[in-house]
Amino acid sequence: MRDSLIEAERRVLEALCQGLGKEEAGTLLRNYAWREPSHQVLFSALTEISSTNSEVIRAELPARLVRKGFPDLDWEHLFRASPSDKEETLALMRRLAGAA
Repeated sequence: MRDSLIEAERRVLEALCQGLGKEEAGTLLRNYAWREPSHQVLFSALTEISSTNSEVIRAELPARLVRKGFPDLDWEHLFRASPSDKEETLALMRRLAGAA
C-alpha cells in the first residue's frame, strides 16, 4: 500500500509540474501526510508557484527549493513524464486525501 501511495504522490507531482490541478491541490492535499519526505518539499514548492505554465514552473522550482534548504533535491524527472489528464490527477489527489 505504501508503495502505491508513493507512486500516486509522484504522479501528482508530475501533473503539478505540468500545471494540472494546481488550483485544487492546496485544498485537497492540505492535510495529507506525504509518505515520501522529498515529495512534501516538492509539493510545498510547487504550490507556491502561481503559474500553470510548465516552463515557468521549471524555471522557478530550483530557487524555491534552495530557499527551503533543499538545493540538491532531484526534481528533473518530474518534467520528463508523459502529459497527465486533469481528471486522473484530481482522482489521484482525492485518493491521497482519503489516505491521510
